[in-house]
Amino acid sequence: MRELAGRTLRGEPEGGERLLLLGLAVRGDDGEARHKLCSLASSVPLPFRPSRRVVILAGGCSGDVKAAVRAFEPLWFEACAGQSFILVGGGTASGVSGVAGRTAARSEGRIDAIGYLPGVLPDGVREGEGYGVLVRTAGTAFSPLEPLQAWTDMVAEGVDPRNVTLVAYAGRDITRAECHIALALGARVGLIVDETLPAAHRLDDEALDGAAGLVRLPLQAAALRAFLLAGEPLGES
Repeated sequence: MRELAGRTLRGEPEGGERLLLLGLAVRGDDGEARHKLCSLASSVPLPFRPSRRVVILAGGCSGDVKAAVRAFEPLWFEACAGQSFILVGGGTASGVSGVAGRTAARSEGRIDAIGYLPGVLPDGVREGEGYGVLVRTAGTAFSPLEPLQAWTDMVAEGVDPRNVTLVAYAGRDITRAECHIALALGARVGLIVDETLPAAHRLDDEALDGAAGLVRLPLQAAALRAFLLAGEPLGES
């Protein structure tokens, strides 16, 4: 049954301070920072476990990439077929966020989807189907606050960022920020290359090039599947 988190982040560390706490906890093994993150974690039960692989699917949800996302969806479904992991998405019905929810819905229980979205949704934006849990932040618009909350919840539950894989397609500034956050914390990031996308959605970012953990991927089901499987923790079926 889908649950909606009642906890918000109002009055709590945001942006750079939250990222600093995450860096200290993950990279510096700082117990005080980890304790603070635990106090900022979402209050509803989440399926994050140290032993479970996490995949983040990030990307565009605007109308100008609607056709591209429609073509991407069956390739992503093929890449994920038969796999088991926790899938983190944007929580809405549109664009790449909608793909994440539908991935879980068709997985016959192998994939648990968690959506992170602001407390106030723009007009016309709907919550996505297929998400087992939707976590709301105090945001009044989509921002890096949502991925930062997702990382807070993961770290609080003992998830090792090295067991987290992020796949990004057709996104813009928020997706770019998600990639930088994931790489800074030690996760693997796959950027899907698609020259048919509008220029603003191609995630051409020189600051990302050469970063440890970054892979540029062709828009092919086999390549996506290989990238996902390469991030499977040892001993996980």
